[in-house]
Amino acid sequence: FPGAVHARSRRHHQQRQPDAHVNHPLSRPRLPPAILLAIGGWSGGEPTNAIEAYDVRAERWTTVENIMERPRAYHGSVFLGGFVYCIGGFDRVEYFNSVRRFDPITHTWMAVSPMYYRRCYVSVSALNGLIYAMGGFNGQTRHATAEYYRPETNQWHLIASMHERRSDASCTAFQGKIYICGGFNGHDCLPSAEFYTPETNHWTLIRPMSSPRSVGGFDGTERLRSAEAYNPQTNTWVAAPPMFTPRNNFGLEVIEDKLIVVGGFNGFSTTFNAEFY
Repeated sequence: FPGAVHARSRRHHQQRQPDAHVNHPLSRPRLPPAILLAIGGWSGGEPTNAIEAYDVRAERWTTVENIMERPRAYHGSVFLGGFVYCIGGFDRVEYFNSVRRFDPITHTWMAVSPMYYRRCYVSVSALNGLIYAMGGFNGQTRHATAEYYRPETNQWHLIASMHERRSDASCTAFQGKIYICGGFNGHDCLPSAEFYTPETNHWTLIRPMSSPRSVGGFDGTERLRSAEAYNPQTNTWVAAPPMFTPRNNFGLEVIEDKLIVVGGFNGFSTTFNAEFY
């Protein structure tokens, strides 16, 4: 489960050092307009700190030179203000509430304020300059709690809890709201979904999905390759074309009108496969 994140480049104005790695997509004087970063995850039976970058235009993956204190998997990743934030996660021993910030230009990491709660399998999204972290697993229980991070003050703030306890859920920001779908409550895989309205600090349940998951996922019996799309105007879900590979716990990101799926677990092993819709 890599933290897949869309990094829009801060291009054209970065001063590079003479010994910069000019052949690397993150080191060019003029960066590609969009790069997908796969950060950390689970590989070879253990967590990894590897970073790979995908150049959408060139359709090429490249390993990013990285110095990261600790490997982590099952974390959340989000791009905001020119930085990539890796939130929560697990290293086989410890469940993290820590947050690390990666600068894709200098390839350096910095610790920022930790969350209130330890969260792996956490769902994260950015909206209006804030980073939201929702649900997850602390090693004992699944969370219904949620919180947001304000980079200007380097502080986390608790918000209203969700209707459901959820780890492994998918989430996104859309039209001023945070949507979170599916997940696992510790007993059952969930078909339910809800959205958060920041102005009212309120969660609202929407129509559940036809299967207890989101894109692909795990329904409690098998890994899925099917997909559904939600229409907020009609509060309905419709079937979308299935993926080539059934998988759960994968990275998912939208870049240049493409929905890109990276890695995950197919029921037998972690997979290197990536595909887009």
